[in-house]
Amino acid sequence: MSSNVTEIDKRRRYPIAIVWAPYQDGRTVPIVFDHKVRLIEEFAQFALYEAKEHLKTHAVSAQNEQAYISTINPIAYTLKSFATYLADKRFTWSNISDAELGDYKIWELKRVLEKPSARTVETAQETVNVKLKVIYKYFWWAQEERALISGRIGWPQAPIRSRLVEYMRSPESFSDSIEALKGVYPLLYQRTGARSKYKKGHYATDEEVEALRDYYRRHSSVQIADRNILIVDIIEERGWRGGSVRSLMVNQFSDEIINDALKKNASEILVTPATQKNSRRTSYPVRLPLAIRINHFCKTTRKQILDTLGKGEKEANGIVFIGETTGQPLGKSRISRIIAEGFKSIGAPKGAGGHSIRRKYGKDCAKEVIEIRKRLGFSIDPADTVMDIAERLGHESLAAQSAYTAGKTDVYKTTTEEDLHRKNSELRAKLAQKELEIAEIKKKLIKWRLQ
Repeated sequence: MSSNVTEIDKRRRYPIAIVWAPYQDGRTVPIVFDHKVRLIEEFAQFALYEAKEHLKTHAVSAQNEQAYISTINPIAYTLKSFATYLADKRFTWSNISDAELGDYKIWELKRVLEKPSARTVETAQETVNVKLKVIYKYFWWAQEERALISGRIGWPQAPIRSRLVEYMRSPESFSDSIEALKGVYPLLYQRTGARSKYKKGHYATDEEVEALRDYYRRHSSVQIADRNILIVDIIEERGWRGGSVRSLMVNQFSDEIINDALKKNASEILVTPATQKNSRRTSYPVRLPLAIRINHFCKTTRKQILDTLGKGEKEANGIVFIGETTGQPLGKSRISRIIAEGFKSIGAPKGAGGHSIRRKYGKDCAKEVIEIRKRLGFSIDPADTVMDIAERLGHESLAAQSAYTAGKTDVYKTTTEEDLHRKNSELRAKLAQKELEIAEIKKKLIKWRLQ
């Protein structure tokens, strides 16, 4: 193309074009050229940003190729569509507001419906919704990540009204508010069928969670796999939101606390996550095997990450889970992305993420509570049972809930279900340790063979 640049008729309007540029070991990124065959540099930078974000949690392998394509293709064709719209309307992307974005929505729907592949209005609307989400994300990136624009996207009075900026900072805070979620992508078509299909949210299965662990082991370094698997296991066993997991501190699992629990023959320790819904300061029990495992993680894997980077607590700030490239606490949306992208790569249903594991925990709790109440002759009426479940999940409930639950705490601790949970926690801790040891041995063997 570069050899023909001088022959381009500057008076003509050329079709918007995509060129796929080599990026990393067989992965390519889309480069968009406008109607004057000029590189749209900002679009290229955004595509590169999205590719980099994807590859942070996906090793470049044949198994992961489809996951990469599924991520990058919608971005490429959205940018091409949006560039075509801008050229058609003679708009500049940095001046776009809700009025133009709403116009684009109608414009793109008409184009999709004109294609032979279009099936129904609803599926066409869902196709447009995918593109709108990419465009919202682009404006978030341009404003928050690159500072190319200022005050263009926000809530409630920015030219592009969206809560996406807030959502990217703390997705967990939106998990229980349908109204807040509507504000993230307010211009999307509603009732396309996609929402009703997933409105109950995905409940992770035992098989999916195990496949997720296996995915991390196969496609991440030993240290990152250990970190990601521990995050998943904490959510599965304790039911915490990603923000609460992210806020855990090393000193909450110190040798002193663990040794004190062992001396007292305690089965658990109490932990108060710094970040909780509605700024609560609730303390939750953590089974001792899991607490010991987190303590061990901090003294081994976490320390190895810091040592490799040449970083210390100045960067880590005492937080348990840190980034592999900075040594700093994981970003507010990082845990959500790690789990969501992992689920996507193993072929889990659309929408699967950290809350899918949390829903699994809630469902398991509900089954356990109901079985216990039936055995003890207690009421299993939802009005009575939900109080117990809500307490475990950290939800708001009636004022009498704490007293009601506390009265049965000792009963629950002696049940078969609790005993099985404890044994499962112990086995998982031992398994994680053995897998880490095996991975380290493999690494040493490879090093030995190369010498």
